Amino acid sequence: MFIGSGEPAEGAEAVERVLRDTVILYEDGTPRTHHAVSNLAVEVDEELGVATARSCVTVFQALPELPLQAIAAGRYEDRFERRGGRWEFEGALAGVRGAVHRDPPASVLKAALAAAVRNASFSFVALTV
Repeated sequence: MFIGSGEPAEGAEAVERVLRDTVILYEDGTPRTHHAVSNLAVEVDEELGVATARSCVTVFQALPELPLQAIAAGRYEDRFERRGGRWEFEGALAGVRGAVHRDPPASVLKAALAAAVRNASFSFVALTV
């Protein structure tokens, strides 16, 4: 599920539709952002077979009329579950604060969310702005 400023979108196709409707893609097919992830902390509960990875993110963007600059910052929280002896991606929570670019706030998360949308074991993504 994707929770943003509009109605929640449930399922990979619905989340992808929201992103396609709100994210500005440029002639190179990208939102021209780079997500620098830092301060990664991983917690594993072997007994329950679950893990959480938390990190900070700073989103940078450069456009012909906009020099490279930080446009947003926030946190990611990814959840994993062990199934059949393998760790699988279960879901993600992304909170971004301080989006300053003219694009809709969801645009700064496009690169990070696109992989989750295509992931077969995708379960939810929430965005808070």
